[in-house]
Amino acid sequence: MDFKGWLIRKAKLFYFKKNLKYVDLMIAQTGLIKRRLEKIYDLEYVEVIPNAVSLDNLTGKFTHDFKLGDGVKLLYLTHYYTHKNIEIFLPLAEEILARGEKIRIIITISPEQHRKAKEFLQQVKRRGLQDIIHNVGPVAMNDVPSLYAQTDGLLMPTLLESFSGTYVEAMFHGKPIYTSDLDFAKDLCGDAAYYFDPLDYRNILDRILESLNDPEGRQLKIQRGRQVLRALPSWEQVFHSYMKVFEKSI
Repeated sequence: MDFKGWLIRKAKLFYFKKNLKYVDLMIAQTGLIKRRLEKIYDLEYVEVIPNAVSLDNLTGKFTHDFKLGDGVKLLYLTHYYTHKNIEIFLPLAEEILARGEKIRIIITISPEQHRKAKEFLQQVKRRGLQDIIHNVGPVAMNDVPSLYAQTDGLLMPTLLESFSGTYVEAMFHGKPIYTSDLDFAKDLCGDAAYYFDPLDYRNILDRILESLNDPEGRQLKIQRGRQVLRALPSWEQVFHSYMKVFEKSI
């Protein structure tokens, strides 16, 4: 991240730590975050309540043709943030070109989102990678099902998440997930995803090609994703979990 972003994050962490003494109960969305809070801040009052999943907004009719072209199309549905690691797509795209693979990377950012977003899009043009990296810009919620229907998988080389709904969306739409070999991703996806080193573009491409050459294994990952999805709680279940925690605390 740039210096301004680093400074803002440091300030947030400073005030977070300073005010922990006023907290009677901390609620984390995953067991992983609970363990981190306990280890880093020596907390003893952390409860886990998983994030709820809303599937209503994931269904819908075909509303928009994104004209994504031929080949295998891998989607990264995200706003631009430095920790999303979109820059790794530049050397990855060059490697795809060098190997002659029919793979396209679909992204959804705009130059107004961040200075580095503008720089990234300029680099795509400067390096002649428009045929590999295809930016459709920000997508309206009602068009998201159409976008998933026109792509072949989720490619998410993120460096930092807590609970990402993007994984859930990919599972719901029956798409294979290619993502970072980091604890937050494995905590949610388990064996329902293909994992790679997010800072090694060759490793990313190798994992993608490995899955493309194994259609049966890819279907098993998709089926496992549906199982993970069914195990996630509803909003009603989350509400009752919060009420139990509140009653216990009181």
